[in-house]
Amino acid sequence: MKAGLLISTVTRGLMAAAVGLLAIVALQIAFPAKLPKVTAADFASTAILDIETPPAYVPAAFDTYAAILERPLLYADRKLPAPPPEKVLVETPPEPLRLALEGVALGGGARVALLRDQTNNQIIQLLEGMAHNGWTLAAIHSDKAVFSRDAEVAELVLEIQPRRR
Repeated sequence: MKAGLLISTVTRGLMAAAVGLLAIVALQIAFPAKLPKVTAADFASTAILDIETPPAYVPAAFDTYAAILERPLLYADRKLPAPPPEKVLVETPPEPLRLALEGVALGGGARVALLRDQTNNQIIQLLEGMAHNGWTLAAIHSDKAVFSRDAEVAELVLEIQPRRR
């Protein structure tokens, strides 16, 4: 019961506020405010337009700032840091070919070389044109494999060991 009474009281208050605002708007429309008319001639005589234009900014000569250039503000010791030393590139000698030819397979248009990597004792197989550690397998013959790197050429010869009985 109290909630219904509260809602009706709020509704009456809102209605009274709406009627009051409507009355104010009606009075404004019926009796508008009388403002004087302003023309451009009225602005010409005011002191606002009589302000002098400030002179153009002319920066000081660069030599004026010599002390700042000698002692930069953003460094703790107020001296320019020494330029970093130039890095000297030491060319490492190219890695030699560390492979041994273990076998050759020729046939069906394919040429495969079986090689033993002497750094880790693993068997790898390469086709003609494939690369290993910067060396390219240029050619495979029945008894040798030819590798190239830049202007270097290395031939690995197939060593055939006699059979043990």
